[in-house]
Amino acid sequence: MKDHWLTIINQRNATMLTACDRNAVGNIVIPEGVTVIGERAFAKCEDLTSVTIPESVTEIGAEAFDSCFRLKSIEIPQSVVTIGDRAFEGCWGMKSLTLTEGLKVIGSKAFESCWGLSSLTVPGSVGEIGEAAFKSCVHMKSLTLSEGVRTIGDRAFMMCRGLASVSLPESLTTIGEEAFTKCDSLDSLTIPESVGQIGIRAFEWCSSLKSVKLPSGLSSISEEMFKNCAQLSDITIPESVTKIGVSAFQNCKGLKTVNIPKSVTDIGCGAFIWCEGLNSVVIPGNVKSVGEVAFSGCSGLSDLTISEGVAVIGDYAFERCQSLTSVTIPESVTLVGDGAFSACSRLTSITVPAGITVGKSAFGNHDPLARTDREDNPKDSDRSGTFFKRIFRRKRNS
Repeated sequence: MKDHWLTIINQRNATMLTACDRNAVGNIVIPEGVTVIGERAFAKCEDLTSVTIPESVTEIGAEAFDSCFRLKSIEIPQSVVTIGDRAFEGCWGMKSLTLTEGLKVIGSKAFESCWGLSSLTVPGSVGEIGEAAFKSCVHMKSLTLSEGVRTIGDRAFMMCRGLASVSLPESLTTIGEEAFTKCDSLDSLTIPESVGQIGIRAFEWCSSLKSVKLPSGLSSISEEMFKNCAQLSDITIPESVTKIGVSAFQNCKGLKTVNIPKSVTDIGCGAFIWCEGLNSVVIPGNVKSVGEVAFSGCSGLSDLTISEGVAVIGDYAFERCQSLTSVTIPESVTLVGDGAFSACSRLTSITVPAGITVGKSAFGNHDPLARTDREDNPKDSDRSGTFFKRIFRRKRNS
């Protein structure tokens, strides 16, 4: 059947709108009785401004409205259960979107690059928001996920640069990889207690993010989760966390103190690298290994406690911690890696247990294994001319 601009075919179980003339202009009213809007049915209808969808429609197919640049608003009726992959991708002019209870599936990239959207409410009937579903909706300012939403897919809201307000439901269990990466305007976030999994880089490059409340049951801080969140200053790592991942807090310059709970057993490579504002750290005894470059470049770090129980301090772990003046290595440590405390220019006191393996240039110019008489000879000094007090307990021959 041909209805002016529209091509509609009757199938055994559905009445499908398969195509719209690319020359269609203005508003299109889809006739009552159509149950499926087919794949690419309206794709590249660049002069459409609005579409009225009847209550009979249950499915909007993949790429159905792809690149309808001038489409300004659309209301999805309660009858629609599925919105397919890329269904509205590139609808730059869309300023208003209404999603109603009853919708179950939002496909991957379904609304990617809908630049004009300013707010969004996702109904609770949507269990999972698809991968990159709202990626690059750059002018979206507020987001509400209703009770019932369980999963935010990978990159679902990535590069929503205007997003300043996010409300997450207690039903939420999973936040996917890069879900909110580069949401530049987001300044605070409360993650519900129900969330048990947060993917890698979930909040990377959220450059305005200052405060985050993490759920008490979270088991790990994933890789690069808060990397380059330069203003992050208020965060508490829950007692449930056992691992802080690679580069988890890299370049969080606003972070001044961090409480690493006793539950943590692994601090990953570069976990706090270049956190220049960090001034105080306690490494708890359950941490078996402090990863390579874990605290490298923390130039403000002046108060460091490494607790009894720590076994390995990785290569360059505290390199360039230029405010550090003293270090005490506990008896439990078996290895201090290469360059672990190198370029710590103000370091004047080191306590190292006997029998320890110390890597190449572990203490930079201040090598406690190289000389044994510095404490007794006040004429001896390090390269900066500052008297270097070394406390070094050696194993004695019987």
